[in-house]
Amino acid sequence: MKNLNANEKDKTITVNGFFGEKEVTMDEFVEQWLQTGGVNQLWKISTSAEDMKQIEQIKKWVSEMARKSFLE
Repeated sequence: MKNLNANEKDKTITVNGFFGEKEVTMDEFVEQWLQTGGVNQLWKISTSAEDMKQIEQIKKWVSEMARKSFLE
């Protein structure tokens, strides 16, 4: 994955959501995917330590995909 320089860290994109267009940073974009995608709620259905490891991997994948999407 590409490392962001100082200017890129301040970059925003426009997203069109339920309440219209909004400017978001990469961190906000990633967090929105983790929250609205339900990823941060998966612990509620986990039943083992193995489940928790898989949830952490899912969070990592979603974060990576969101970052790539933000940069496109």
